[in-house]
Amino acid sequence: MYQGFGFGSGGATAGAVVRMKCSSAAAMAAASSGEAPGAIISSLGRRFGMRGHTLPSVPPMMLDRDAVLAAVSAEAAISAVRDAFVRHRRGEWTMPSKVYLESPPYGDFRAMPALGGGVAILKWISSFPQNPQRGLPTVIGLLVASDATTSEPLAVMDAGAVTALRTG
Repeated sequence: MYQGFGFGSGGATAGAVVRMKCSSAAAMAAASSGEAPGAIISSLGRRFGMRGHTLPSVPPMMLDRDAVLAAVSAEAAISAVRDAFVRHRRGEWTMPSKVYLESPPYGDFRAMPALGGGVAILKWISSFPQNPQRGLPTVIGLLVASDATTSEPLAVMDAGAVTALRTG
């Protein structure tokens, strides 16, 4: 079982609390470290009866914006962000510097990795200022969570929703 994902644990916010007890010093660290994703995966795990990790033959959970926002309450997200600061400060999570990949003249891509609590996470987002003229959001991205001991994919989710939970 993945440290802190809390599959099968109790009440609505228990997954977020368990995630934090088992498990970035910027607010971005909270989203990239897996604190919000951990709560999301925990909540969905309880909802769909998951009691452990996915098998290699089973694709990871794919969570769109609505699923992410429905899985974690604002209160759980605030608690997770607070605890993420503490856990990052203690060195329980590693978060290397963000990598920028320019795509002139359109915008840039950003890779934000993190590792801790038995999970490796990559937040892959873009900032393309002209996208609204194309009917697209300026920022688009995904967050991928994998088992840190096997590299097995656990979940892919909408990064914008994770960021919205982190920033309020």
